[in-house]
Amino acid sequence: MSPHTRHIQLARTQKKQAGPNFENRLQRPDLDDGRGGKKTAASVVLTACRKIQQRLSSRRGNRGRPRTLGPQGPTAVERAAGTVMRWTGGTVDTNRVVEEAWKARWLKERDGRAITRPADDFDHQQETLFRNETLRRHDGLSKAKSSLLIQIRTGAIGLRDFLFTRGVPEVLTPACECGEGRETAEHLVVWCLAPPLTRRWERTGIWTRRDFYSVLHGTNPTTARLARRVLDWLMDSGKLPMYNLARRLELEAAA
Repeated sequence: MSPHTRHIQLARTQKKQAGPNFENRLQRPDLDDGRGGKKTAASVVLTACRKIQQRLSSRRGNRGRPRTLGPQGPTAVERAAGTVMRWTGGTVDTNRVVEEAWKARWLKERDGRAITRPADDFDHQQETLFRNETLRRHDGLSKAKSSLLIQIRTGAIGLRDFLFTRGVPEVLTPACECGEGRETAEHLVVWCLAPPLTRRWERTGIWTRRDFYSVLHGTNPTTARLARRVLDWLMDSGKLPMYNLARRLELEAAA
């Protein structure tokens, strides 16, 4: 046997002998854990590796972020959680939280603007705010009519008055063709001297501005029936071409 071969065999033998001894040494509780006890070398190595991994992960997560020192204020999540707790009185319910958030946002937007919504300056608007009765005025209406009802109440409707104030180039004047006022839904229904269609309701049914919005607000059978007549009339007037298709499909379905 050559000297080279003997050296290789000796190295292999030493490695085999050292393996179990090394494993045994790792498991022996020889190291002080700093609390009056002992730790194995294996646990010390494992703990050190975990700390290094956590430190590196923290660095990767904060990369590119400015360092913050000293006492810090509540985070956005903490502030939101505090708001939710105030809204719900400590009871967290998803539906209630969403509803309360919507109410707060709606009131903030309304209070931060001038009263331009035609329906805002009536007492019943405050009385029925956020109640189920508010939704009842849409009962039995198609999506198109429900949308039109909302547009009339908000004033954001495709008539000259609104389009002119929004700067639509093709609209050169807010005035109605009759020359007696600005072209709004209220004007066409109540005041226009040359309406685009013959009105389909008794003149005494809608005689004033309050009559008009009370009809659109009402939820009893009489006002609901009159409101549908007004919506049908406006859709048939030709003043709101965006509703032509919906109206045609509605009439075809009813035929």
